[in-house]
Amino acid sequence: GFALPINLVKAIVDEFVKNGSVSTAFLGIRYTLITRDLALLNDLPQGAYIQEVVSGSPAEKANIAPGDIITKIDNQAINTENKISEVIRSKKPGQSVNLEIMTDGKTRNITVTLAEASQ
Repeated sequence: GFALPINLVKAIVDEFVKNGSVSTAFLGIRYTLITRDLALLNDLPQGAYIQEVVSGSPAEKANIAPGDIITKIDNQAINTENKISEVIRSKKPGQSVNLEIMTDGKTRNITVTLAEASQ
């Protein structure tokens, strides 16, 4: 089965009716989700393990790098129920998000302004 939250569908339809197109927010990362079990087995935090950062993307401009782990976005823990892709999809280009990132065992907080995804 495939399902979309009605609030997401309504927002997309409203934007399409108003503007004739739909814009999508873009952070510019490719990641693997670190599940609870994987985190426990490898002594890592739950979150999104960054595999790749798109050149010129908001993530690159914010100095996010492969090997970083995004543990929170807008104070919401990243896990199997709350994925980065879903949070970013709910945002608009130009909006900012706050990220908590673990790099080499140290936590840092940054604010990133999302770009518009190219079609």
